[in-house]
Amino acid sequence: MDDGRVGAGQALNLTNPPACPAAVPVPLSAGGSLNGRAHIVVERTGEGVDRLVECWGEAPLAPRPTSRGVFLVGGAAGPLGGDSLSCQVSVGSGARLRVGSVAASYARPGVGPEHSVLRVEARVEQGATLHWAPQPLVALDGCRHRSEVTIDLAPGAEVLWIDIVVMGRHGEAGGEVVSRRSVDLAGKPLSRQELRLGTSSRAMQGPAVFGGARVLGSCLVVNPEWGRTGVRAGDAPGPAMRLSPGPAPRNGPAPGNGPAPGDGILSRSDGKPRGGNQRYGVLPLAGPAVDLVVLGQSVGEVLAAWDQLAAQLAVGAPRTADQLARYVAEYR
Repeated sequence: MDDGRVGAGQALNLTNPPACPAAVPVPLSAGGSLNGRAHIVVERTGEGVDRLVECWGEAPLAPRPTSRGVFLVGGAAGPLGGDSLSCQVSVGSGARLRVGSVAASYARPGVGPEHSVLRVEARVEQGATLHWAPQPLVALDGCRHRSEVTIDLAPGAEVLWIDIVVMGRHGEAGGEVVSRRSVDLAGKPLSRQELRLGTSSRAMQGPAVFGGARVLGSCLVVNPEWGRTGVRAGDAPGPAMRLSPGPAPRNGPAPGNGPAPGDGILSRSDGKPRGGNQRYGVLPLAGPAVDLVVLGQSVGEVLAAWDQLAAQLAVGAPRTADQLARYVAEYR
C-alpha cells in the first residue's frame, strides 16, 4: 500500500537497472580542476514498478543504486576551489526516488581564488515524489563554495529537500558559502532564495541570519497537506496547524516582540526542552509548501529541533511529520 511516505523501507524496485561503471574517467580542466557530472533518471512502469533508467556519474559524483534509493559516493576529495560539479535528477510521472549520500561533503580551498560550484537540477513530474537528503556540507576554512539548486515541479509533484551546512570543523570559523535555490511549481515561481554565509559577511552573525550559530538546516516540503490547510505567509494558521510557540531566546527579544504566528514564522524555540541552543521557524510559502529552517551549534541540535517540530506537526501535517521523523531517526 502506498501511504505517501518516503524513507526507510521504501525500496527502489529496480527493473533491469543500468550498470554503474566501476571507474569513469575524471574530466579535468586546464588548471587541473574537476568537471564532474551525474545523471539519475527514474520512471514508473505500467506494472507500478520504479525503474532506474539512468544512473551514472563522474568523480567526485558517483551515484549508486541501493534498496533504499540512490546514494552518492565520493569518488575524490572535494569539492575543491575551481571544481565545477553538476547533478541532474529526473523523476517520471508517478515514480518515487530518494537520493542520499554515504558521507558528508567537505568544501575545501583550491590553489587559486576560484569558487567550487555544485549545480543540482531536478525535474519531478506529475504525481511523482523526490526525497533529496544528503549528508551535510562542511565549509572548511578558506573555501569559497557556491551551491545552485533548481527544482522544477509539475502539478501534483511532491518533494522533501534537505540541506545542512556546517561552517567549519571543530575549532574552525569556516569558509565562504553562497547558496541559491529556485523552485517552480506548475510553471510558476514557488520560491527564490539566496543565502551568503561566511566570516566576510557582516550580516552573518547578526540576528537576521546566523546570530552566532554555526549550523544551518533547511527542509523544503512540497505536498498537498500544506495547500489544504491554507497556511501561507501573512495568514494566521488554522487550528489544525497551530503550533506551540517556543520560549523566547535567553538573550533575545521579550515575548510579543519580533516574529509571531501570522508573520510567516509559526514557531520559534531556543530548544530548552532538549537542552540545546537551536532556533527554528516554520516558513509557509505561496503554495502547498513550507520551509522548516533550523539554526544550531551542531548537527545534533538541528536534528533535535526537527524532531521537536515533527512532534508538533503530527496533527496538522502528519505526512511531513512522519518524513521528518524518519530522516532524523535514520541519520542518528
